[in-house]
Amino acid sequence: MSGLFFEIAFNVFGGLGLFLFGMRQMSSGLQAIAGESLRRIINLLTVNRFVAVLVGFAITAVIQSSSVTTVMVVGFVNAGLMNIVQAIGLIMGANIGTTVTGWIIAIKITKYALPMIAIGVFMYLFIRRESVQLWGQALYGLGMVFFGLVLMKDGFSPLKESEMMLGLLQRFGAATFGQMLLTLLVGTAVTMLIQSSSAFIGIIMAMACTGLITFPSSVVMILAANIGTTITAQIASIGTNVHARRAARAHFIFNILGVLMALVVFRQFVQLVDWLVPHSPDTLSGDTKPYIMQHIAMATTIFNVVTVVLLVPFIRPLATLVTWLVPQRGKDEKHLTFVDDRLLGTPSLAVEQARQEVLTMSNMVREMLEKGINLFLLEKGRTTAAREIFAMENQVDNFQRDLTVFLSKLLQASLTSEEGQETRALVRITDEIESIGDYAENLAKCYMRTKKNEVDFTETAKNDIARMGRHILDYFDFNVEALKKDDRTKLAEAKSKGDTINHIADEIRDDHIKRFDDNICDPRASLIYSDIIVAMRRIKNHTFNIAEAVAKPT
Repeated sequence: MSGLFFEIAFNVFGGLGLFLFGMRQMSSGLQAIAGESLRRIINLLTVNRFVAVLVGFAITAVIQSSSVTTVMVVGFVNAGLMNIVQAIGLIMGANIGTTVTGWIIAIKITKYALPMIAIGVFMYLFIRRESVQLWGQALYGLGMVFFGLVLMKDGFSPLKESEMMLGLLQRFGAATFGQMLLTLLVGTAVTMLIQSSSAFIGIIMAMACTGLITFPSSVVMILAANIGTTITAQIASIGTNVHARRAARAHFIFNILGVLMALVVFRQFVQLVDWLVPHSPDTLSGDTKPYIMQHIAMATTIFNVVTVVLLVPFIRPLATLVTWLVPQRGKDEKHLTFVDDRLLGTPSLAVEQARQEVLTMSNMVREMLEKGINLFLLEKGRTTAAREIFAMENQVDNFQRDLTVFLSKLLQASLTSEEGQETRALVRITDEIESIGDYAENLAKCYMRTKKNEVDFTETAKNDIARMGRHILDYFDFNVEALKKDDRTKLAEAKSKGDTINHIADEIRDDHIKRFDDNICDPRASLIYSDIIVAMRRIKNHTFNIAEAVAKPT
C-alpha cells in the first residue's frame, strides 16, 4: 500500500512540477519572441477601457499566464503608467486570455509530448540562432506541460480503485450547496498555494479524465481557480502605492462577482456547455473520459467571456468602489515613474519602460543645463536658480541610483541578446546623463564663486557663453532624440556636431586669452570663466558618449 502511495505521489507531484516548469519555460520563450510586439502594445494602454480589455487578452494569450499579466498591471499602476479604469480593463482581458491555456491542454497531442521536448531541447541547445533557440524553449516548455499532464493522469488513475479516496471525493461536487461551498473553498486554497490557475485547471483535467471527479464538480473547481488566482495580485500589491492596491482589489472583486453570477445559473451553465461541446463528458474510452477536457476548456472560456461582457459596462462604478474600499492614507513616496520590480517578469516591457525612465532623467538634466547656462546671462533670480540646480542634482543622483538598481536586476532576467545590449547601453547612458548633471551643478558653483568674489564677465564673454550654451543644448537635444527613437544612424552626425562645438570652444578660449593679455578682464573672473568653458566641453564629451551608446550598444 505504501509503495502504491509513493508511486501515486511521485507521479502527481512530479507531473505538477513538470507542468509548472513547462508553463514557465513556454511563457519565457513566447515573451522573448513577442518582445517587440509587447512593447508596441504598451502604447495602446492609454486609449480606452475596451482597448485595455483587448490588450489584456493579447498579452495573456501570448505569455500564457494571467498571473504574470495581473502582476504587470499592478506594476503599471504603481508606476503611474495607467489609471485604475484601464487596469480593470486589462485584468478583464487577462481573464479571457488565460482560457487559451485550457484549450492548449485540451488538445489531444499528449502522445507527442516527448518528441516536442526532444525537438525543443535540440533547437535550444544546438542551434545558435537566437530566434530558433527561443522557439525551442517555448516548444520544450509546451512538451513538458503535456508530459506533466500525462504523469498526473497516470498518478490519479489508481485512485479510482481506492474506496477511501472515492469516499473522500464524494464530499466534494456540485450536488448540494454544501458540496459546492466545500469544493470552492478547497479549490481556492489549492490555487492560492500553487499560485497558478492554469496549473490547477491542468490538475482538474487530469482528475476528470480518470473519472475521479464529474464534470459539474470540475466546473465548481474552475470557479474556485478564478478566486484563488487573485492571491498573486494581492501579494504583488504589498508595498505598492494606493492605486496599485486598488487594482489588486478590483481583480478580486471582479472575479468574485463572476463566480457569484455563475453559481446563480450553475445548472443552466453546465447544460449550455454540454450542448455546445459534441459528445457527453462522461463518455468512456477504455479507462478515460476523452471528451471531458474539451468541456472543461469550454466552461472556462464561457465563464470568463460572459463575465467580462456583463461587467465591462460597469468598469467605472467598480473603480469608484475600490477607490472607496482602499482610501488614500498619507502620501505615497515614489522616485521612479515608469519602472517597477514587478515588470521584471516581462523583460521586453521592462527594457522599454527603463528607456522611458532614462528619458525622464534626461529631461531633468536638460532643465539643469538650461538653468546653469542662464545663470551668467540673466539679471535677476540667479541665486534662486543656482539653489534649484543643487536640489535637482540630489534628485538626479537618487534617480540614477534607483534606476541603476533596477537595470542591474533586469540584467539578471532572461533577456535576449538584443535586450541585453539595450539594457547595458541604458546603464551607460544613465551614468553619462548623471555626469552631465554634475557639470551642470559645476556651472552653478561657478556662478556662486562670481557672487562670492563680486566679479562679473564682459558682454563679449557673456555672448560667448550664450553661443556655446545654445550649441550644447541643441547637441544634447539631438542625441536624446536619437535615444528616444532608438535611431542608431546618427553617430557620424553626432561626431560632426561635436567637432563643431570643440571648434567653437577653441575660438572662445583663444578670444579669452587675448582679452586676458589685453588686461580687459578681471583675473579672478578669468579663472571662473575658464572653468565654465571646460565644464561645457565635458558636457559635450558625455553627450557624445550617449550617442555612442545608442549607435553601438555593448
